[in-house]
Amino acid sequence: MIDAKPAFLRADQKETLSLRLRTRTILIALCFALVAMASATGSASARPFSTGVLDGDVFYSGDPLAFQRTENSGAKYVKVNLYWNAIAPNTEQPAPPDGFNPKDPADPNYSWGDFDEFVKQANSHNLEPVLDVVNAPRWARNPAGCTNDPECAPKPAAFASFATALAERYSGDFTPTGDILPLPRVKYFQTWVEVNHRFFFKPGIRQGIGKTVNTYRTVLNRFYNAIHAVKSNNVVISSGLAPIARPGTVIGPLDFMRRLLCMTGKAHPKPLKRCRAKTKFDVWATHPYTTGGPTHASAGKNDVSLGNLPDMNAMLRAADKAKHITNNVGRIPFWATEFSWDSNPPDPGGLKPSILARWSAEAQYRMYKAGLDAMFWFGLRDEAPGGRPHNQVYDSGLYLRGDTLADDTPKRVLKAFRFPAVALTAKKGFIYWGRTPNSKPGKVKIQLRNGGGSYRTVKTVKAGAGGIFSGLVKKRGVKKNGNVRVISGNQTSLGFSLKYVKDFHQPPFG
Repeated sequence: MIDAKPAFLRADQKETLSLRLRTRTILIALCFALVAMASATGSASARPFSTGVLDGDVFYSGDPLAFQRTENSGAKYVKVNLYWNAIAPNTEQPAPPDGFNPKDPADPNYSWGDFDEFVKQANSHNLEPVLDVVNAPRWARNPAGCTNDPECAPKPAAFASFATALAERYSGDFTPTGDILPLPRVKYFQTWVEVNHRFFFKPGIRQGIGKTVNTYRTVLNRFYNAIHAVKSNNVVISSGLAPIARPGTVIGPLDFMRRLLCMTGKAHPKPLKRCRAKTKFDVWATHPYTTGGPTHASAGKNDVSLGNLPDMNAMLRAADKAKHITNNVGRIPFWATEFSWDSNPPDPGGLKPSILARWSAEAQYRMYKAGLDAMFWFGLRDEAPGGRPHNQVYDSGLYLRGDTLADDTPKRVLKAFRFPAVALTAKKGFIYWGRTPNSKPGKVKIQLRNGGGSYRTVKTVKAGAGGIFSGLVKKRGVKKNGNVRVISGNQTSLGFSLKYVKDFHQPPFG
């Protein structure tokens, strides 16, 4: 078992996150969504939207049950942090051992154990594994101001050498000594975590914002070249960014992105003429945690919580149009590689089950409308308390933790994660959006319970690519206490009340 260190805010940082954010009215965002959805003519050309699950602990065990439950959740991806310093030799020594070849995946000095099993289990459960490479051994840390911690920025050449070994090992063509079959293919590789946060990418902001950004660009580009040299259709994901700027600790994600991609402006981003640097990646990622609901935007000018995602998408599209990003893809996918809220139970400060289920479905809708293509939920099961108070424990799992993994019980949010169905009142009826539980095209029935009584089918539509369906039900007299649900095959979504739950203050970790 690897001593996992989940890639998001620690307990002392959660409190600051809550204090830094302020509640913003939902009216503008809601009206925008209503207009956009009301004008939809069908789902046949809808853009797919996928989900993934990451967890700071359970997937390292290789327990098939964890992967089976992830597959059953409807997720396409399963993600873990791949700890370079746990695989590499001489982790805390100033030099690697003599004769060590860091580019060779079969070098006997490497210890791949847990990650080989992770990849095998993901493959056997029809999940796409995503490996987020973090934490350098001491001999591979950049000596410019930081060598004492695994989170220190790596030497670009050493990082690229490890990337070569990593991509070769999981190329689908590599058979470890003693095995009969080659290890399964891994296509998706992420480059570090929250590099705008000094806790995860040191020395970070303390060495200067410009230097931090330039260091990461160099690391990312070298990683990209190495990964793609092994398989040209491999996918390199940028580091997911921490959502909230904090003086001396966190660089605002929009500020970091603007500098990394040589852009200027916010509402109407433009190329920075004096900056000629190119950045290489195939997928852009962020962590849009929020201290409110699905429409909540942070007040910070460079922050990116859920409600600020359109700003980040605009920056990404403008930078791509300016040819400041290098890759072989067309439209660059935009992913939220971490997102969640704690639940109550077990966290007294978390969301009650009905609101959590509703908000998780609506969060997928808001991300989709903001231009995102995937969302990764943290985590599969609640974290073990270990005697700590709830505000220091991540109780955001899709399963309520039991004594053992087999004893875990599914939360209401699991069904909303698997089969999201959202409905919002409009002037002449209501709009709807959702995704089929198997993410496949097919007919779905939109049903309405208008106040009391039973559900009645008011529209039958065809889900398009990735199982996405959306549109408008034109119906007079829709009541505010009405409820909408969707039927896909023999499965029924949770009901979604037309009485809108307005934004309120809710720290993501309770």
